[in-house]
Amino acid sequence: SENHPSPENIPMAFIEAYKALQQRFYSPREKILFYGTLPKAQDNKAVLSKISQCVIKLKECIALKSHYQCKDRIEEIFTLLRESPFLSTEEVYKLFSGILFLLNELDTCFEEMTHISDCETLDELHEVFGQILSRNMLTCLVMERYKNCSFLVKKILNYVNSNYDKDLTLSGLAEQMNVSPNYISRIFKDEVGKTLFNYINEVRVEHAKKLMHQQELKIYEIGEKVGFNSSVHFNIVFN
Repeated sequence: SENHPSPENIPMAFIEAYKALQQRFYSPREKILFYGTLPKAQDNKAVLSKISQCVIKLKECIALKSHYQCKDRIEEIFTLLRESPFLSTEEVYKLFSGILFLLNELDTCFEEMTHISDCETLDELHEVFGQILSRNMLTCLVMERYKNCSFLVKKILNYVNSNYDKDLTLSGLAEQMNVSPNYISRIFKDEVGKTLFNYINEVRVEHAKKLMHQQELKIYEIGEKVGFNSSVHFNIVFN
């Protein structure tokens, strides 16, 4: 905090120290954070205006289903936050939970919102939100490609694209969709033109390719992140 010689100013010093501590979200490597170095209030209005403009443009991109432009607008927001780190952690969480709400076309996704609020740094949030965005983009593209499929098959496609990194079994999907495993296998193959598990492997491989470009992970770590329980199985499918 600032230097406060009087004991009466202890509450003010506490508030200032807390605001300085919030900067650890933006600068996790800094060991000492000073209240006096925080962005000034008068500078924040201009940045808030720019963020608001990005969100407006993002809404337009979502309406037009311009997925790559959506990604560009979100990257702009992250850049603005790094350049002017004045929003509190809670405000950043609310901002990206709101963006998630827009991306999901006003459909709430509590699991992904939890992933956002669990992030301890802006860099971690950037990575997590990038994964959410990639998953969302892939789901939208898949829904467009298979728009003539039945409601059940669309529901299965959406579920697979949202949960590819989890343990997906035919019996589990059948229970989730409240139909028999045999029926799922037959209708999925008839409408999509490939078996359900071939499709699941394709989705996992696509996400694995993106992780190889974005992160320095070992092959088996990438396999685990996209839902393959066996590195041998991942190597066979990937190759």
